[in-house]
Amino acid sequence: MIPSPAPASSAPVPPPAPADSSLGGGGTVYTKLSEAETVYVDVGPGFDVFVARQLSIGGGLGIGYSKGRGYLLDGSLAEYDATTVSCGLRVGYAIPLGPLLSLYPRLTGGYSWSRSERTTLKSFGGFVLPPGPQPFDVVNEGRGGAYVSLFAPVLLHPTTSFFVGFGPVLYHGPSDRSVDEGPRTTIQGRMIVGGHWGGAPTPVTEAAPADDGQRGRRNAGPYRFGETGDLVISGDFRAAVGHSSYASGGHDTSFSVGPAIDYFVARHFSLGIGGRVGSSAIEEKLANGSTGRYVTTGGGIDTRIGFEISLMDRVSLYPRVSLGFATSSTTQRALGAVRMFDSSTLTTGISFPFVVHAARHFFIGWGPYLSRELVRWADAAASETRGTSFGAALFVGGWL
Repeated sequence: MIPSPAPASSAPVPPPAPADSSLGGGGTVYTKLSEAETVYVDVGPGFDVFVARQLSIGGGLGIGYSKGRGYLLDGSLAEYDATTVSCGLRVGYAIPLGPLLSLYPRLTGGYSWSRSERTTLKSFGGFVLPPGPQPFDVVNEGRGGAYVSLFAPVLLHPTTSFFVGFGPVLYHGPSDRSVDEGPRTTIQGRMIVGGHWGGAPTPVTEAAPADDGQRGRRNAGPYRFGETGDLVISGDFRAAVGHSSYASGGHDTSFSVGPAIDYFVARHFSLGIGGRVGSSAIEEKLANGSTGRYVTTGGGIDTRIGFEISLMDRVSLYPRVSLGFATSSTTQRALGAVRMFDSSTLTTGISFPFVVHAARHFFIGWGPYLSRELVRWADAAASETRGTSFGAALFVGGWL
C-alpha cells in the first residue's frame, strides 16, 4: 500500500533484493481532505572487501520499518504497520574488460523476514463498514526464508576510485507481499553508482593548479571538489527494468529511467537537472482471494542549484535547493470495479548532506531533506491537498 492523498495500490513494486547501502528515515504528511500519513526507517549497510586480487567478500544487513495511513484500491482508508529484516553474505570477482571497463558479478545468499498488518478504518466516502474482515485487511505475523541473488554489472571507471554500471539481477526468495503468494523470482536490470578506496595507493597524476590563491589551498590536493567544470553523478541517477513472478501466479513488471547530473558552473556553485519516466503493472492476490490489477505510468523533471562549503580537507557541506514537476496516471481494477486517477504536482525541496570524500573523485554523504508540494492537480482540477515530506538519507556519488 502506498500512502497517498488519493486512492493508491496496496503494494509498491518491490526491489529485487536488499540495497547495497542505505541509511535514512522520514515521513510524509498532507494538508486538508486527506488522512494519509507515513513514517519510515531504512537502515541497510553493505560492504565488499577484496581479500585477494580481483576476489571480494562482502555482506549486507537491511532493517526497514514503516507505519501510517493510506488509501487502498477501492478508495477506503487503512492503517498499516510493516517490518522487514534481511541479512546476507556475498562473494564477487572483478574481471577487467579494458582500461575503463570491468565485469563485477556478485553472488549473494541470505535470509529475509517480514511482517505486516493492515486494517481498514473507513470505506470510500466515510460510510460505515460491514462487520468482519474487509477485503484488503491483512495480518501477517511473520514470514521468512532463504534467498539467493546474482548481480553482474558491467562497470565504467571514468576516473580514479569512482564507477557507474548497469547489469542483470537474478533473485529468488520468499514473497514480500502482504498476502503470502509463495516464493518470488525476479529478473531485472539495474544501475549502480559507487566507488572504492584502500588497497595499493594510486599515483596522483592530476596537476596542481597554477594559481593556488585562485583555487584555494585545500583544492590543490587530490580531494578537491566543487571547482568550475566538475560534473557530479550520484545515486539520483537511476535506471531499472524488471519482472517478478510469484508461485501463486501473481506478477509485476516495472520500468524506470531517471538521469540526473550536477555541474559546477562556477567555483563552489552548481546547477543540476534530472528527468524521470517509468511505468509499473502489478497483479496481486487480495485477502479475500480475488485478484487486484493496477497499472501506473508517470514522469517528471527536476532542476536544482547547489553550493559546496568546505569544512576541512575531506569534509564538505553540499546543500541543494530543487524545484520539480511530476505527473502520474493510475488505472486500478479490483472487486469488480475500475477506477482511474491522474495527478500532477509542483514541488520544491532542500537537502543538506554532509559529504566525506573517502577517495579521489568518490564521496559518501548523509543529511536531512525537506520537500513541499506547492501545487497539486488531481483529475485535471486544483486540489487543496498537498504533501510535505521530511527525513534524512544517504548520498553517494562521484565527480569528474
